[in-house]
Amino acid sequence: MIAVVLSKELKDRGRAALGAFLRGVAKNMLLRDWHLAKIRREVELAGEVW
Repeated sequence: MIAVVLSKELKDRGRAALGAFLRGVAKNMLLRDWHLAKIRREVELAGEVW
């Protein structure tokens, strides 16, 4: 996550703003992982049907 913060070149807006940003990044990563897992399950189920 530190690389993400550095790549965004955040200005010092305080700890609360940085915390909110990092929580958003973590949430997006979690949602992406859940979505990819769902797609994998659908593909596996479709393979079993054939």
